[in-house]
Amino acid sequence: MKKNTTPLYSLLVLTSTLILLSSFAQNPVLSSGLKEQAPQEDLGADSADGLNDEALPPPPPPPGANSSQVAPMPKYSPPPPRPKAVSNASTTRSGLPKLNMGSYVELDESLKNQPFEGTIDYPDAELTEIVNAISKLAQKNFILDSSLKGKRVTIISPQKVTKEEAYNVFLTALYMNGLTLVSSGKFLRVIPSREAPKSNVRVFYGDFVPASDEIVTLVFPLKNISSEDMPRIFQDLLPRTGNILVYPETNSVVMTDSGLNLRRMISILKSVDVPGSQPKLENIPINYASAKDIAKLIDEILEAQTGRTTSRRVSSRNQKEKKIQGGGVITKIVPDDRTNSLVVLANGKGIEQLRSLVAKLDTH
Repeated sequence: MKKNTTPLYSLLVLTSTLILLSSFAQNPVLSSGLKEQAPQEDLGADSADGLNDEALPPPPPPPGANSSQVAPMPKYSPPPPRPKAVSNASTTRSGLPKLNMGSYVELDESLKNQPFEGTIDYPDAELTEIVNAISKLAQKNFILDSSLKGKRVTIISPQKVTKEEAYNVFLTALYMNGLTLVSSGKFLRVIPSREAPKSNVRVFYGDFVPASDEIVTLVFPLKNISSEDMPRIFQDLLPRTGNILVYPETNSVVMTDSGLNLRRMISILKSVDVPGSQPKLENIPINYASAKDIAKLIDEILEAQTGRTTSRRVSSRNQKEKKIQGGGVITKIVPDDRTNSLVVLANGKGIEQLRSLVAKLDTH
């Protein structure tokens, strides 16, 4: 009778399979081969975008290359931002551009030395005709009051001139006829000269004004003489349309007239505004006589020499000033009985003249 061996055979096959699988798991070569055949996970586009380039190692150098000579891959850097446009125009605190008040009346630098095609010869011509020619020459806009209609001006200039010379001749012709130019934005108004001090004329500070008959305002600071004397000194040097004011707080004079006339004023002011003109305090000792008697004698002598005593306001106080020949100005003489001396307030010349006078009077 034949025995049934099927269960035993199945058991042997199962045991052999388990032993084979165990051998594969323990052998690294065989296991690596299995891993290479394993399917890889698909990262997808979204996962690839999230990778950090800096986390990836650089690619290996080519065979035979020296690793020290291989430059590292440069990192990507975004381009610098484009600079914002900066305006060269100065602005006020509110952000509005500052305006150089009255500057439109000046001829542009690019036109000054250009030759003028033709001549500016206008014998007995209407003012509107001359203004029209100057408007084209200077490339400026003009406004004329209706009261100037029919006003006639004469300019005789048969020779050719530059545009700057023609423009300055036009300003001179206006000044001679009691007129001047003032700016109103990008327009020039022709107004009577008497209205210039209260109009938008150009303002200058120091010792520079334009060399033309344009009416301007000049602020001139004084160093050694008092500004309060200036109206009395210059009242005969300024025309009726000119104007002079003083500002004692800064010892300055404010004058309005043509640029050429103000240049003459500046030259005179520089000549008289010299050191030694300001009054200073000095003590003059009296050796033999009484200081009170000497002060009385000097006062009588000075009044006899000058013939009068002028009074003016100095430093907000009403004081008497004695002016003598040679430029001396004596503001005050006070005798000091305790030291038997004279306390004198005078300018440099005045102090020298007082010392000379005291030396003659203070004798045995």
